[in-house]
Amino acid sequence: MLLHLLEERICAGRPILATTQYSGKGMDAQFERPEMGQAIRRRLNEFCRVVTIRQVLEPRGVVSFQPAAIR
Repeated sequence: MLLHLLEERICAGRPILATTQYSGKGMDAQFERPEMGQAIRRRLNEFCRVVTIRQVLEPRGVVSFQPAAIR
């Protein structure tokens, strides 16, 4: 179902905003069939820009989040 949703949005040229705590094989392992996780990961890598966010502790204990890398 998730792969179908990605395919529909990609074909229609619609944006995709995806967040996850997983990367690589950790994401693949979240699916009953690892090949499904691999297909989803391939599509996200092919058609999306990856933005890595890092947490920054500022003075007075305020936490902010800043892009660490964009590829």
